[in-house]
Amino acid sequence: MQAVGPMENSLEFASSRLRVAHRIADAYAADYAAVFGAKYTLPALSDTARFPLAGKPGDAAYDAMSAADKDAVTRVFVNAGKAIAAFERTLTAEPSRLDQYVAGDFTALAESEKEALKAFFVVGCAQCHWGPMLSDNAFHDIRFPTGRLDGVADEGASAGIPKLLASEFRAGGSYSDAPGSANYARFTPDAIASLRGKFKTPVLRGVADTGPWGHGGTIDDLHLVAKHYGERGLKDDDPRAVGPVEPWIAPFDDHTQHLFGGLLQSMHATPRP
Repeated sequence: MQAVGPMENSLEFASSRLRVAHRIADAYAADYAAVFGAKYTLPALSDTARFPLAGKPGDAAYDAMSAADKDAVTRVFVNAGKAIAAFERTLTAEPSRLDQYVAGDFTALAESEKEALKAFFVVGCAQCHWGPMLSDNAFHDIRFPTGRLDGVADEGASAGIPKLLASEFRAGGSYSDAPGSANYARFTPDAIASLRGKFKTPVLRGVADTGPWGHGGTIDDLHLVAKHYGERGLKDDDPRAVGPVEPWIAPFDDHTQHLFGGLLQSMHATPRP
């Protein structure tokens, strides 16, 4: 679902499923057939009267197509997304210095980084940033300033989940390879409302390579990211964020903020060849 989203987003690729399907047919027909051909053959896309060169739901050219042809084009579009997702799963990183330290090489981190790592547990960062990717994959509110161009506070998961539930590409949808894996019953109206202003815990593996940070890339220095956390985010009356910071998130002083900035800068993820 994530892989195909940017393709039809007017602020990203500004493309369409018909255009993607034609591109697959023109440049990657043999590759597509090798992966998906046993179950899904490419439709007769050379017939541009039947399959216009561009279009998506809401466009007149696409909406005028038959239901069967729409489904055939969307299937190619979905399979392109699945190919991207499969490729993304092959992207792995070499062990970082933090990995080396955890594995027993106590010289891998500088003394200041070891002090920062101890503080990481003491002040509670590890409650959310843990596991192989240093993320609990849950939603939390730390009141980062909005990244929206209009300056309006971002509603976070409470705005995103209804879009997920409405999407034809969701895990429980007709294009899913494992529709039974979806667990959307937990997203009751009350549960969705409780997620206002909350965002998924960001992954820290490779965080030093992924700036700028914050919502919409509003922070360009990892020391400022650590400062934001140390101050428990924006104040409650700041209109650039919504929702309360969870009460168990503890503040920490300038010294610890500086230590964390250095620790985050050490978290590189060198891609494996």
